[in-house]
Formats: sequence, structure tokens, C-alpha cells
Amino acid sequence: MATTPPNVAFLIIASCLAPSLGSDRTTVLPERDGCQLSRYAPLPHSELQLFEKLHRHLGSSLVSGHRRVLVSSEQLRRLEVPERLLLVKAEFNLFIQAMQKLEALENPRATELTEDVLQALYQMWRNISKCIAETMKDQTNYSKQLNKFLWNLERTVKLVDANSAKGIIVSDLFLLLNEHVRCLVRGRTC
Repeated sequence: MATTPPNVAFLIIASCLAPSLGSDRTTVLPERDGCQLSRYAPLPHSELQLFEKLHRHLGSSLVSGHRRVLVSSEQLRRLEVPERLLLVKAEFNLFIQAMQKLEALENPRATELTEDVLQALYQMWRNISKCIAETMKDQTNYSKQLNKFLWNLERTVKLVDANSAKGIIVSDLFLLLNEHVRCLVRGRTC
């Protein structure tokens, strides 16, 4: 039986505010002042255009053969609703790091685009963080499946360099935005 390295899971969980998970699959995410996931269903047109522009910019210079690093939407749906928040927040961490690596390589003309995308990703990450704080409390027992996904993401984050950043963004950005964030918005009906 494979085990998750202990430090990896706890580092990721601690970065996600170490909230608790309820055992009830009918958990509904609160729509309060802080947690406003409904804002992303669907993704605002201006943000969608921004991400599409980045995708076109990067896609033209990408070498084929990059594999996806995010979990599939089906795997995401198998998690409890609160666990989905933790996983998607960790996925946003990966994209933010990839964008930061990419920003260092970009020419000055494209820097404004990457800064705008980073700002949009940070805003979504902050909103998910608020949802985690409002939805989950005090428990640190997570499913083995979530720990496995988090461990794989943490390993990927450590391996992201300037060359792989483009591939990650081009191959997985719309999976994250169109499917994973939408799944968070739908809650238990995802």
C-alpha cells in the first residue's frame, strides 16, 4: 500500500487554512459577503476574454506533447464538496506559480497580459480561500483520494520551470476555469 509523504499533505493542507470536512455530501457552499463563487458561473466575459488571449499567445509557441497535470472532472466530482475547494485552491496555486515563471520569460509587450491574468487568478484564489474559511472548521481528516491529488499537485509545483509553465497553462487552464470552478459553483449537483 502506497503512502503519501507526510510533510507534503500537511504543507498543502496548512496552506489551505487547515479547515474541516463534513461527512455530509449535501454540503452547500455559503453565499455570504466573503464567499461568492456564483460570480464564476459562468466566468465573467472580460475574464474569459483575458484567458483566451493568453491561451492564443502561448499556444502559438508551445511544443506539442505536454500532458495534463490536473485531475479529471470526474475525479473532482468524486470528492466531498468541501474537499473540492481544497483541491481547486491547490490547482490555482499551481497556475499562479506557472504564471510567475512565465512572466519572467515574457517580452515587455506580453508582460501586461501576464500581469492581468495573474491578478485575475489571485482574485479567484482569494475568493476560494474565503469559501474554505466559511465552509470548513477544525477537522483535519481528509480522504485518501484528496491527499493523493494534493501530493501529486505539490510534486508538480516543485517541478514547474519556465519551459513547463507554458504547457501547464495551455493544456489545463480551461479545464480549471470551465469545469473545476463551475463544479465548485454547482456544489453537490456537480
